[in-house]
Amino acid sequence: KANAAQAAAISAAAADATNKVSAVQVGGRNLLTDSNDFSKFTSKPLLVINGTTEVNPYGVANATLVTLHSASFDAYRVYNKLIIGRQYTISLWVKLGTATNFVLTPGNGSSWNTWSVQTQITGAGWQRIQATFTANGTNVYIHIGGNGAAIVQSEGTATLFGLQLEEGNKATGYNVAIEDVQVQIDNIVSDNVLSASEKPSQRQEWDIAAAEKSGLNTQASSFGITTENTAYNSAFQALANYLNNGTTWSSGVPSWLADANLAVNTTIVGSTYRSKWTGFYTARTSLLNAIAAKGKAITDELNYLKTALAGTTEVSGGLLLTRMMLLKNALDQVTAGISGMDANDIFLFANDTDALNAALNNMATFLLRRNGTGNLGTLKFTRNGLAYCTRNADGTLGKAIIEFRNTPIPPLSDLVASFTNTVQAPGGNATKMGGVLTGNFGFGAPVTVAAYDNFSMRITGSLEASINNVGDMPILDSHAAINLVLYKYEGGVYTVEQNVASLYLLRDVTGTASDSIAVDETYTLAKGTYYLRAEYYINTSEGSHDSGFVSAANLQMVASGASGNQTMIFGSNGFVRVKDGNNFTYMSDEMMAHRGVSDMPGVLASASVASTGSSSRQWGAKVSDSSKSSTGTYQINHTIGHTDYTIQITPNTAGRLAYISARYSTYCTVVLTNTSSTATDTAFDYIIMGMN
Repeated sequence: KANAAQAAAISAAAADATNKVSAVQVGGRNLLTDSNDFSKFTSKPLLVINGTTEVNPYGVANATLVTLHSASFDAYRVYNKLIIGRQYTISLWVKLGTATNFVLTPGNGSSWNTWSVQTQITGAGWQRIQATFTANGTNVYIHIGGNGAAIVQSEGTATLFGLQLEEGNKATGYNVAIEDVQVQIDNIVSDNVLSASEKPSQRQEWDIAAAEKSGLNTQASSFGITTENTAYNSAFQALANYLNNGTTWSSGVPSWLADANLAVNTTIVGSTYRSKWTGFYTARTSLLNAIAAKGKAITDELNYLKTALAGTTEVSGGLLLTRMMLLKNALDQVTAGISGMDANDIFLFANDTDALNAALNNMATFLLRRNGTGNLGTLKFTRNGLAYCTRNADGTLGKAIIEFRNTPIPPLSDLVASFTNTVQAPGGNATKMGGVLTGNFGFGAPVTVAAYDNFSMRITGSLEASINNVGDMPILDSHAAINLVLYKYEGGVYTVEQNVASLYLLRDVTGTASDSIAVDETYTLAKGTYYLRAEYYINTSEGSHDSGFVSAANLQMVASGASGNQTMIFGSNGFVRVKDGNNFTYMSDEMMAHRGVSDMPGVLASASVASTGSSSRQWGAKVSDSSKSSTGTYQINHTIGHTDYTIQITPNTAGRLAYISARYSTYCTVVLTNTSSTATDTAFDYIIMGMN
């Protein structure tokens, strides 16, 4: 057994590990909205709010002066989204007035001191009080003041600022909740003016951001966090440059928020102002999350080592009994190990460097657990089989690309999803006669797609225009035009995505002119929100009876798409291979399904062709595009490579006939006619069948 010297060394090492664990600073964003509004302490029989314009620790007049009373009551507010088992820290800036102390206590109910975690401050000047606790439920009651506990609240005044609740064991620099920051920014930029009344709060945000930057950079550097730290520094610099009136900022307070300009209104571009702050807070949150994750990893490793160091090593002849063994290289880097401890179920592990930390966080290149799971490189072992996986940027294993299991393959509906969304657009009409315009068009309901990166949008309808030059005055050119435009809506801005269809008439002599077109267009779009709008222009002679007319009717948007996670699974009841939502093969004991290119005899190509010649709903191994050659005559392109095929044509309009006028190895020509054998533009569907 270990002798006294060995026991002392082990005890010292365990204590050192404990100290290192305690020293790890893990913090995050403020979880409390309205965190500087002490009226949110809804149960406050002893808390009297005297004013909210006291100067805070950062020099801004938005701290709250309160009066505390020594009684068997306290004030509290509730947060109800804790994660059980995690550590949290509450902090608050306090400056005592006539009160001689200030008491802060977190608990899980309205009763005082339910967790026995109580702290107080005494003395003059601004001080930050904090309390750390481990959540045993989803609620925390934040109590301030009060009596009836080990520490008694004195009567008198105190000034409060910046209540913060964050995940972790240390209080980081005060920041309002991200949700509140966004509201403040949105309110400020609504009129494109950063006013003198708004600048103090923004100056405070800047001061806090600037004050914490050095500490965050230092912590990120010590943890070896480079990607998130670089993004954070870039976002901070971009914000600083913008607030510095567009010139490069190097130190101090940017021009717009400097003391000399606090009383001056500044004209800004609201959307740009919003994007700079949002970009900064997004990058800051990512960095804090990375620091927290790294801090947790270090804490986990030290706790694991502390448990190992608390054990014993026994040697009896050729038998060695111990809790854990670590192997290191010539650079004293731990590269492998073996463990008999219960925590994490780890048995055997190896990695290029920092092997124990990598194993604890599922990033080791080799890992075996006692339950039979683990990995060798990107080959993952499960209790039910094997899987080749991707590797995520953080080093953990990603999704399975090829999987072998002794259980059934998943249902196809779990692997592939599809959708169709149909929206009717408003259309409308407009007339101009004698210079008087009536009628209008507008935006209708949008199509919004968020769950699919790309999707198909089919737009159908009709456009019509006409002109009538009466001739009761000298003839002037008359114009009538109508465009069908697809807009993308993002961040409060409409941008043109596609000019779908256009119709234009010009008449410079007496008489009438009219035209109409059928619309049937299909586009592949990125996810987002889209609106369809008809826009027009009519110009006729003032004071005459000349007239122009335009209309858009039966407008419709049909969005459709499919998605699927790339995978290949061999199971006990079949096989499935998915590339994406439009390319998969599924074979099980219950069913067989296939979508995508099929290089086999049968249907080689199929599509729907609009009257204008464009094609949609394409499928088949040999399908290609199509076009209109002349009125009623269409060329269907394909990649068959021979003429040993047949074609089936189905007109989409009653009273239409179709025949094949030519058949070639790379295309064929079909003609659509009316019952009088006159070639007529007509939408149709086709199927080509033959040898592959």
